[in-house]
Amino acid sequence: MSKLGQALSGVAADVFKQLDSKARGMLEGLVNAGKISADDAVTGLKSLATKATFNRYVSERPRDEEDKQRLADSEAAWQKLQAYGSRMSGALSEVGRKTQEIQEAHQRGEISMDEMNERLKPVQDAFKSDIAATRGAYGRPTDQTAILSDASGFTKNMQGFKSALASMGADTGFADLYAPDGEAAEQKLQELGFDRTIFGNAFQKFAETVDIPGIEPKSAAPSPPPVPENQAVTDKPSDSGLTHKLADALKGNALTMFNEALGDEDRRKLDDAVRAGTLTGEDVAKGLTTRLKRIGFAQSGVDVATVDLDSEAANRALSGALLLQRGQRQADTPAQPDNSPIRVDKPSASPSPATGRDAQASAYFLTIEDGGDDAAKKIADLGISLNPFAAFGDTVRRLIGRGIFDYR
Repeated sequence: MSKLGQALSGVAADVFKQLDSKARGMLEGLVNAGKISADDAVTGLKSLATKATFNRYVSERPRDEEDKQRLADSEAAWQKLQAYGSRMSGALSEVGRKTQEIQEAHQRGEISMDEMNERLKPVQDAFKSDIAATRGAYGRPTDQTAILSDASGFTKNMQGFKSALASMGADTGFADLYAPDGEAAEQKLQELGFDRTIFGNAFQKFAETVDIPGIEPKSAAPSPPPVPENQAVTDKPSDSGLTHKLADALKGNALTMFNEALGDEDRRKLDDAVRAGTLTGEDVAKGLTTRLKRIGFAQSGVDVATVDLDSEAANRALSGALLLQRGQRQADTPAQPDNSPIRVDKPSASPSPATGRDAQASAYFLTIEDGGDDAAKKIADLGISLNPFAAFGDTVRRLIGRGIFDYR
């Protein structure tokens, strides 16, 4: 028996059976070549299987009155934050445009440094007035993020899932959710190429076989809607298996959202919709990045009033616009954190001035493309959950916390 075969047992062995021959052969090869130990491979499989089972528990567990009230409170806070963000996005765009015009006039030699500073002051004052008016209408963002910090009931879901597993017996074979050793093993597997493109929906299929206490037996998934007979399908699959129109549109953060925040069935629905012409690839990319920005803004609780408008970081974050320039530019070399400054548990009680990556993230979250929300709605109309208060929102917040998005 191979090294991996000897190490497989329980949940890991069960999920291994769900893998196709290509995925099983790849794992065997990685272990035999010494690129990953058999124990680490098993730990990674258990961690992925546990998360898939947890996701099923979250989506299917019965909701009670506490859940309903939390959802109502969260939706109200969400609406206030989005209104705040929309107004501040407009204000940031306006201050950036005016400031850039003044800066360029100085660069062309049309005005002196003193004249530039004099013209910049009313721009800054107007921006501060916009901030004050927006705060008066919608409150501080941190007031809402305190409500949204556990909008999906993640803590309750975690506790309920642990209780469900405990009632299944002393040794279910599942891993502790988000345990460091499991996360590290998953990362190793991913770096070695063992990812969704290899294992597909094997972990989801495994989760559907688990008899979770308190959850109804899993029913068969509905068949995808047929493509209308008069709909010409002209696009062919790319090397990734996606239709070219979708593969070409998915870049950067949109591609990350597609691969990491959506399940296999939802990715298939989007690919089918683009292939049939119901959606464009650009709709998918714009809708996913808009939802990332909406969730990121709500999670970060960024208050534009806390951004240091004199900092180089703020200048870079706002597309290079010089928000304030008083005399000689000061050097600004803040330490760059390895991970995103956006917390995934609770917001900071007293936000500090945003610099570096934090300022970039803040500006990115506030910049919503025209038609972005409409594109997100088109995706949701396909039956794909982009709910910020459900498993999708939890996944996006964890991805933000891991620092894998590019805010440049």
